[in-house]
Amino acid sequence: MKQLLYIHGFNSGSQSFKAEQLRLWVASQNYPVELITPTLPDLPTDAIQCLESLLPFEQKPDVGIIGSSLGGYYAAYLSERYGCKAVLINPAMKPYNLLQQYRGEITNPQTGRTYHVGQRHLEQLKSIDVPVMSKPKNILLLVETGDETLDYSESVEKLQGANARIIDGGSHIFEHFNVMIPDMMQFLFPR
Repeated sequence: MKQLLYIHGFNSGSQSFKAEQLRLWVASQNYPVELITPTLPDLPTDAIQCLESLLPFEQKPDVGIIGSSLGGYYAAYLSERYGCKAVLINPAMKPYNLLQQYRGEITNPQTGRTYHVGQRHLEQLKSIDVPVMSKPKNILLLVETGDETLDYSESVEKLQGANARIIDGGSHIFEHFNVMIPDMMQFLFPR
């Protein structure tokens, strides 16, 4: 059976809005895929180890990834490393810069866990940066120009050659998520 990994964003979890919407869609369509929506550890290298332990990435055609915001950054790393297809939704392409403003103690509202964002956290994010995607056609980039958290043009510029849908308006939440699910699934698992 095909496996679909949904990777949530910063300070979120497996019960995020998009994870829930994806679960509902897969169930309502009786879509033949195992959906995996983990709550990630807080440190980036621990998060990547967790993600790598969940799926047989060497079986590329049977594995698809959807990542949102920081999850999009992780999805880009996994796609580059394993050659699998990934959908990046309003991805954070330079989270090591973005998260500077969150340095200090943070409490995740979904898990209740308190953790520290500091230099170690930022350095770990830099260590998994993919400067240039060698297989941009494995990426479907979905961005909304109204994203108030991230500059959508950074991901468009970095992911040149990727399949891209740039939607006017919207927000960092990615308001067109539900209507784009069929396109995401067709990209990840073409029939």
